[in-house]
Amino acid sequence: MQVYVVMKLQNIEGNSPCIGVCVLLENYCVGCGRSLKEISTWTSLTDSEQKEVLERIINDKTSSI
Repeated sequence: MQVYVVMKLQNIEGNSPCIGVCVLLENYCVGCGRSLKEISTWTSLTDSEQKEVLERIINDKTSSI
């Protein structure tokens, strides 16, 4: 099992699901439920793509919230 801790500098995206609990476990953040790829590309995603990610988080229950 690999665990990565990612430091959160600042949440400047008002619509980001980030809650400041930035720990990656099996490629998903235990705080917000996004994959590493989803986190790194979040600001370049369209509103529709961000909505798809948020829906996946809810459906997969990968978020701790």
